[in-house]
Amino acid sequence: MVNRFLLLVVITLWHVTSYSASFGGQWEVVYPCKGAIGIYKERCDLGVRDHFSLELWTSGGKICGVHEATAQLGNKVDGPEAEPLTGTIDSSSAKVVFHSAFGAAGTALLLLEGSKLRWKILSLEDSTGSSLLPTEAVLEKSFVHPGKTLPQSCRF
Repeated sequence: MVNRFLLLVVITLWHVTSYSASFGGQWEVVYPCKGAIGIYKERCDLGVRDHFSLELWTSGGKICGVHEATAQLGNKVDGPEAEPLTGTIDSSSAKVVFHSAFGAAGTALLLLEGSKLRWKILSLEDSTGSSLLPTEAVLEKSFVHPGKTLPQSCRF
């Protein structure tokens, strides 16, 4: 009986930590320059791109992170001054609360799909603020941040 209980505890802990560890790291989607004209086409030809990125940390069933979203090839940036996104992990999904640097706030769903992370905004508070965060995006892990210091604002 004790052995079965210990096995159940080990399996449960492995299940929770394996999913939590999968969320952690740098995730990013880089947008193509299709349809760019004028100065934007010139900047695209030089390799400048807009992107949406998430840097995520996990502890147990909790998740915390920071975002960056750009528009107009980096002329507008959302994220560096924003509060961290925070939430909870449930298996291969997480529900997070986010705040835009431009005043909007809301909730989003993160879904692990193999080696990709799907972002989908579930709700956006009706406020006077705005946001550059995409309604939906599929991000790829760009690197894992072993040993990278957790931001002060993301203490679990």
